Amino acid sequence: MLHRCSGISRRIKISKFNNAIQARSLFGISDLLAAIGNPKETLTQITEAKNELEKVKNELIETNEKVRLPPVRTFVKQPNYFERSEENRIRTILNSDATFTVIFGAASTGKTSLIRNVLTDVNSYIVLPIDLRISTFSDPPTFYISLSTHLEAFFNDISENVDGFKELGHRLSLGFKHARIDIEKRGQTPSSTDISRLFELLQNALLNYWNHDPSLSEAERRELNEKSTLPEPKERVTTGNLNKLNRKIPVLLIDEAHRLPQLLDEKHSDTLKIILDGLTVLTKQERLLHTIFCTSDSMFMHTLMSYNVLPHTQVFHLTDPSIESIKAYLKDHILLQVKQSHLHPHILDNFDNLYGVLGGKFIHWKDYLLGDWLHDGLSISQSKVATHAKITVESHLYPPSGLSAPPNTLALLQKIADLIDNSPLDIFTARRDYGQETVDALLNNKILEVRWGNVIGSNFLNNTHINPNLDGRSNINDNKPAINSLVPSSSVIGWAIKEVIKKHAS
Repeated sequence: MLHRCSGISRRIKISKFNNAIQARSLFGISDLLAAIGNPKETLTQITEAKNELEKVKNELIETNEKVRLPPVRTFVKQPNYFERSEENRIRTILNSDATFTVIFGAASTGKTSLIRNVLTDVNSYIVLPIDLRISTFSDPPTFYISLSTHLEAFFNDISENVDGFKELGHRLSLGFKHARIDIEKRGQTPSSTDISRLFELLQNALLNYWNHDPSLSEAERRELNEKSTLPEPKERVTTGNLNKLNRKIPVLLIDEAHRLPQLLDEKHSDTLKIILDGLTVLTKQERLLHTIFCTSDSMFMHTLMSYNVLPHTQVFHLTDPSIESIKAYLKDHILLQVKQSHLHPHILDNFDNLYGVLGGKFIHWKDYLLGDWLHDGLSISQSKVATHAKITVESHLYPPSGLSAPPNTLALLQKIADLIDNSPLDIFTARRDYGQETVDALLNNKILEVRWGNVIGSNFLNNTHINPNLDGRSNINDNKPAINSLVPSSSVIGWAIKEVIKKHAS
């Protein structure tokens, strides 16, 4: 009986299996008949599918090629850099509590090279450099994408180059990546609110960076996280325990910072305020990183004032290298490249004349002596740099048809020419006497500059004969005010102003 039941059961199972096979065998018949009945449409679909597969294949190849491209670190020491004493002042700033530092200086004074030479000390600093000359944004949405990409790369840099922070740095970088992906998934353009959240994310990431101790075990780290203890602000950028952990000082460097309000125009002034306020909080309040703005535009001071950032910053001005530095540069660099040794005495004998035109800009000395003079045989007044300077001044006095120079321009230039070698003219005095429009036009055209704040490299020890008891320092109670000097933007511009004034006087 049991044997018969089991046999029946097997037959039932086999029957069900055969029925299932028969049911499946009909699958796709209708599609096959449709394809046979309409071959033209079938061929079109096959062609489209083939094209899609080819497109996916090409995208995979391109992605693979991008992955193969080795990342190039562009923020490195510049070759043939001539060291300057002003570097020590920058190091002093960076080795103190976190600050928001703004460094002014005319074009080609060597601001970027000098600061780069300091910050490429890989044992001390981890740097997020942003050069606005090659900016990848022009409004809040593109700024968000650009900044989040920079921050992702910055924390990846921490992961790869700071001992003990490999896992943490990678995890923090993913935070910025996924924040950007979430915005893209949302299908909306990033707003000012998203930028504000991005700064909050940066604040959290930097707090994690400072609170992380790679020497602790996982259990000790969990216990520390439960207590929520963080290093005091002043402990975050000083010596001692930080060096033991090899925790490098984070530095945000924005070069040509005056382009920031230009890239984010008046319609996006709230975004600029969020950026400046966020950086102020991260530096002055939380002491999480150093922020350095470099700019060649004296008018950027008005941006700092209008957004109430100036009280929270320290302002310095970098001038040209000293005459001693130029002499050393001439001897150790330029003359070594002039193979005709019989020409060396002529160059050295005319040093004062050359310095009167070229001043302290290394690039001008190199371009003139190794180019205009050595190869083209031109005198200093015929050189490209001198010719360009005269064109700049003359064009300001005689602008294109339909335009006119502001009133009192020639009178102000005459005053500047008379004072070049004597006491400087304060910008606010100049605005009162010659008009704000006149002064600002000369500043905008880079004919004049303002030396705001302390001049980096001015050595008070040279004044020991004035205050020997204070080693040349000023008396604390001295009531002599600082002067925000209005001066030519370079020595060659100063020379051009004098030449133009002479021509007008004759």
